[in-house]
Amino acid sequence: MFGGTHTIFLIVCALLVIDDEAVIRQTIVWAAKWAGVKETLVASSGQAGIDLYKYRRLEIDAVLLDYNMEPMMGDEVFRILHKIDPELPIIMLSGHGRSVEKQLLLEGLKTYIPKPVDQVALRAALQKFAPNVLTTSGGMAAVKGNTPSVPPPKTPPKAL
Repeated sequence: MFGGTHTIFLIVCALLVIDDEAVIRQTIVWAAKWAGVKETLVASSGQAGIDLYKYRRLEIDAVLLDYNMEPMMGDEVFRILHKIDPELPIIMLSGHGRSVEKQLLLEGLKTYIPKPVDQVALRAALQKFAPNVLTTSGGMAAVKGNTPSVPPPKTPPKAL
């Protein structure tokens, strides 16, 4: 018999996706599922992503962050999240290899992935920088010859 109160923590190892465009978030969630991500949380703005990370940081093992967002750009969100947790793997999503992203690499950004998001590149980046967010089976990416030919679901994930 145990006396007193016991607390059990469940660590989820989720991937947080921060993007202000619903269609892009939906596509990224689908790509993450295809790549074998265990759980994906989404935020529809930089501030929502920061708030969600602060609230659920024990569950979040990595962040996929869009660069071009309003009103808070991805570089500002990166710096705030990096200040909260310098060990948090943050991967930038970008349409271009801008000099600002190269500067962020010097500041601690793990890597950046060009848009549109390629599932193979996403899985490779997550395997390198945040393997805990991936299933051991590798998701749909592990099936030999499997290519993402099925379109993403039509209902966007709920975002904060």
